[in-house]
Parts: sequence; structure tokens; C-alpha cells
Amino acid sequence: MTKRVADRLGRQQIFAPWPSPTFHFVLDESVLIRPIGGRNVHREQLQKLLHIGGLRTVQLQLMPLDRTEQPSLDGPFTLVTPKGRQQFAYLEIHTYPRLITGLEEVRVLAARYGTIQSAALTPRESLAAIEKMLGER
Repeated sequence: MTKRVADRLGRQQIFAPWPSPTFHFVLDESVLIRPIGGRNVHREQLQKLLHIGGLRTVQLQLMPLDRTEQPSLDGPFTLVTPKGRQQFAYLEIHTYPRLITGLEEVRVLAARYGTIQSAALTPRESLAAIEKMLGER
């Protein structure tokens, strides 16, 4: 297993502690269609998403392919809101990380995230769509 894969698996432990932090993810449907790693790996990935999306501290939404306008075409980003501290953002493009702490830049990304959330499927619709993908595999 490569270090990169091991690191990603290790980060999944963030869901384990109690009480768990709250999470909200919006995934583009396109990333769930390609069976990276083969059919069995793809099936396990979809099952893992269903499990994580079903946790009470997690909201998982899909941005469907049929949206004619997609507000996240500039690429992925992470917003973090630590308890009692200022919100910040994190970007990683082609392994080049960038931490964003400037109030205006974070505000713009937070507003964009709101637009992304409103254009995506609801969490319930998203889990149903993943279940449907799993049934087709």
C-alpha cells in the first residue's frame, strides 16, 4: 500500500471518536462513476460512502451530472470551522497544499460552498443515488 493510500485510510479515523465532529461533504457525481481500482474496489468505495453518509454527524450530498451550471468547477476545497476559532479553508491541487486564513478569501469560499450545497441533491436523495449506483454494479 502506498503512503498516500495509507494516509487517506488513516484520516478516516476522524469519524471514530465520540462525540464525532460534524461533517458536510458535497461530491461531484462524476467521481463516483469511474471504477478506479476495479469493480470490487469501486463497490467497496460506494458501500463506504453509504456507511459514512449514514452517520448522524455526517451530511453527504451529490452534485448530479445533469446540473447545467456547476459552482465548484474551480476545484475542490475544504472549509474548517474549529469551535471558538476563526473559520479557514484548505486547498490541495496536484499535491500542492494551500491554507487560506484571510477573512475575505474564506468568506468567498464559504459563500461558494453555500451555492454548491443548494445546487446539490439533498442528503437523502444523495444516499439513494449511491444505492442505485451500487445496484448497477
